[in-house]
Amino acid sequence: MKTVTQKDLQNLYHSPDYDRTEEMRRTLAKLPDRKAPETRPVVLKRRVTFILAAALILMGIAAAAVGLYTGTLVSWGAKQSETEVPAIGMTGEQIAPLKEVLDSYPDESFVVMIPKEGTDSYYKGITRDVSSPEELYRVLDEAGYRHPEQLIPAGWTFSSAVLGYGCVPDGKYEQVSETETADGRFTVREYKLDEQYRIPDSYALYLKNGPKEGVISSVREAKEYITVFSVAYPADGKVQSKAISVPGMEDALFTEYDGSTELMMYRPLETPVYVNQDWSGTVTDGSDIEKADYEMIHCSNLEPEEVIPIFTEVR
Repeated sequence: MKTVTQKDLQNLYHSPDYDRTEEMRRTLAKLPDRKAPETRPVVLKRRVTFILAAALILMGIAAAAVGLYTGTLVSWGAKQSETEVPAIGMTGEQIAPLKEVLDSYPDESFVVMIPKEGTDSYYKGITRDVSSPEELYRVLDEAGYRHPEQLIPAGWTFSSAVLGYGCVPDGKYEQVSETETADGRFTVREYKLDEQYRIPDSYALYLKNGPKEGVISSVREAKEYITVFSVAYPADGKVQSKAISVPGMEDALFTEYDGSTELMMYRPLETPVYVNQDWSGTVTDGSDIEKADYEMIHCSNLEPEEVIPIFTEVR
C-alpha cells in the first residue's frame, strides 16, 4: 500500500510520484495555513482527498518533518503498530512560490502545474466558499448529497464552510489558459468547468465553541481508498484509540492525542456517484470515470457524544 506522509499534507498541492490514480486530485486552495507543533498526528492513506486536507490544515496536523518519521500507526479497528514513514516531497520554502501561483487563480478554476523536468505535478481543485449552514444544506440537498438535518452540534457555532467539486461523467473541463512560471520550471494550465457539469464530492464545515475550533468534513470516495485509511502519531505511547459503534456507520475510529481528538467513520452511499477525473480531456475510453460508493466523515476536536446523535439520522 502506498502512503502519503505529513510532508505531502503540509505541501497541500503536491502530487506524489506514483500511479495517476494516486494523484492528489481535489487538493485544497484558499484556506488559511495553520502552524502546529510537530507532535500533532499525520494522516496516511492511499490517496489524499480535498476534504481530508481541509480538516488537517485547519487543525494544524500537517506538521513538517525531515528524514524518517517514526510513529504509531492507528488503523480501523483501533489497531496500532509501529512504523517508519519516509518524509517525501518538497519543503515548505520550496512549495511556497508554487502555492502562490496556484492561489492566484480563482476558486472556480482547476489548475495544474506541469514540470518541464521531473514527474511531480501540482494541482488546485475547484472549491466554493459557503456563507451559512442553510446555504450548505441547500447545495447538498440539490445534489442529492445526504447529510444530517442539522450538522452543528449543541454549543458550537458556524464559522465557515467550503465545498469541493468534481466533474459529472459526461462533463468536460475546458482549458482557458496556458502560461509558464517566472522561473520557467513549470507550465501552468487553467481549466474551467461549467456549472452544469459540477458535482459536490466533499465539504468541510468549520465550527467554533469559545476558544475551540472544530471541523466536520465529508468526502464521497471509493471504499477501496477509505478502508486503507490510517493515522500516524509520534511513537511516545501517548495516543489512545478505540473502535466505537455509530448507528448507520460500517466502521468508526476515535483517537486522542496531545489534547486533540479525531473521529473517523464511514458508511456506504445509498446510490453510488460517478466522477470524471480526466481534466485534460484526452481519455476517451471511460477509464477515468471513478465510482464513489462510500462516504467518509472526519470530525476534529469534537467528542463522539457531540457527533454521533447528529449522524444517527440523516436526510
